Amino acid sequence: MIALSAAGRRESAEKAAAQLEEYRREGGGYAHLPDGEVNQMATAQTLEAFTALALAERGGSLFGKYSGAAAEPDGAESTPESAEIPTLTAESTAEPGIQPGNTAQGGLTGTHIRIIISAVLGAAAVACGILFAFRRKKALIPAAALLAALAGGVWLLDIRTPEEYYSESGGGPVRVTVLAECSTVLSHMDIIDPAVNPPEVVPEDGVIIARCEVSLPEGATAFDALAAAARKQRVRVDYTGSAYGTYVRGIGYVTEFGFGELSGWMYTVNGKFPDVSVSDRVLESGDAVEFRYTCDLGRDVGDDYYDRVASQDAPLA
Repeated sequence: MIALSAAGRRESAEKAAAQLEEYRREGGGYAHLPDGEVNQMATAQTLEAFTALALAERGGSLFGKYSGAAAEPDGAESTPESAEIPTLTAESTAEPGIQPGNTAQGGLTGTHIRIIISAVLGAAAVACGILFAFRRKKALIPAAALLAALAGGVWLLDIRTPEEYYSESGGGPVRVTVLAECSTVLSHMDIIDPAVNPPEVVPEDGVIIARCEVSLPEGATAFDALAAAARKQRVRVDYTGSAYGTYVRGIGYVTEFGFGELSGWMYTVNGKFPDVSVSDRVLESGDAVEFRYTCDLGRDVGDDYYDRVASQDAPLA
């Protein structure tokens, strides 16, 4: 499903998804065999497959998209606001002397890396073929076929060097400001979990992404803005994607659950906490997007949503 989605063959990917139903077990887990038991790896792999399909339906891709692939003629249209991959909406942050596709260290690019990997896998496939010709071991045939398939599959992946990633140009008519800060944790350093968030990754002033302006295409989302600002300032973003949207786990190595079970990242647009995923909140020019780290499920950064829900669910006197 992942490969079919990356290649733009959505109709085939949807058929494969339907066939996964016989591997589903009670409770929502999946098994490796039709009559097998629930397996965590199988469940995780299935989630990745459905995520790839969902992203393909929205015009995105889990591991990159084959540039020459065309979507199946099923009448579906991709929506621009669902760009889940940061590489789609980046601001250019090229340093002097570094241009897209031309790194400062020997000129090595993502294309070169793909060529090297593909050549090594292809050579291994040829070697298996030669060994089969001499030794007639049938086990070498599927090995050669697999290596050959991997050699070709490398070209479906979006492989780039750090210089290429950070120097990618983006832009568009939508101009917004972005900020990411974790100042709330500065007064809670006594409860930090070093195994999750080493103390040295927390900035002294709590600012991880300084407020900056980024340019985005029409239909861009709050997640696109975060990705563009993070690329602009060379900050790492850790996130997961699913059919329900994108969830930001960490920014600048400050991740969820580092300051207790109620800690993690929340975001606002123009001072308000949206009730949709960060990848579903479409932006307009002039919007101010802020990501703030909470240690108390949003209460310490101005979000009273959970308190209001709790009061509504409380029994009447």
